[in-house]
Amino acid sequence: MWADHDSLAAAPGGYAVYGLAIQAKGAAQDVSLSYDALPDGLSAAFDPSTLHVGAAPEPFAKARFGVKVAPDFAATSADVTVRATSTSGAEAHALLHLRIEKPSPTASSWVVRAEPASQAIRAGGNATYVLHVKAARNVTVELALGRHSGEGYSARIEPSTLTVPGGGEAKAVLTLAANATPDKVVGYQVVATGSDGAERSVAVKAELARPAPLPTPTPTAPQVTLEGADASGGILLAVRVDGHVYHFRLALTLVPAATGGDLKATPDPATNG
Repeated sequence: MWADHDSLAAAPGGYAVYGLAIQAKGAAQDVSLSYDALPDGLSAAFDPSTLHVGAAPEPFAKARFGVKVAPDFAATSADVTVRATSTSGAEAHALLHLRIEKPSPTASSWVVRAEPASQAIRAGGNATYVLHVKAARNVTVELALGRHSGEGYSARIEPSTLTVPGGGEAKAVLTLAANATPDKVVGYQVVATGSDGAERSVAVKAELARPAPLPTPTPTAPQVTLEGADASGGILLAVRVDGHVYHFRLALTLVPAATGGDLKATPDPATNG
């Protein structure tokens, strides 16, 4: 029997999984897996705990062995012996080493992120970002503006101090305001300083949005009003378009139809007014 890794690492509250391979010598046989006593704070299990190991040409079987570490496990390492026992009484074993890697007190105690990280902003408008601070332990975090790029913008953070409970989250809002003629792109850095001495930073970005296109005007249908006729037989028309009034005089000439005695009217462009 052998393991794919003789040594693995796990953090308190985490686990490590070893791959095991068992080889049969001779005839096929059933094998049971077990492990020796574990230190307090460790627990383990096989998947599966019994195997059927075939004969040649495939005299192998595989299993997984998982070790879970309690959150308060104090030791820095542990050795675990696993055993494979066949129905014939043959036994094999492997010694596995587990390293306990404890995180730095400040390395991952709290984190900060911005949502969204980037968005559009209009000239003369505002953009807001939510700053999320999550903490594994109680911490007070001061938020401040760091360096920035792009002119024509102002920024503020409210509130600038967050008290974050262990295992919880607190939020602040960063507001960017653009003047009438800002640069096309702006970037701000937010610096977060914790009461534990740790410092984090997060960056936000805004891009100037293009102005919305002007709506296409809908043409207004003209309104034609017959105002009457003059003494010479001309027809007087008033045409109203978009609030304007245009007056026309329509002169008609009667022309005999080419095919018979009917008459038709045609406008005389020379007399239109």
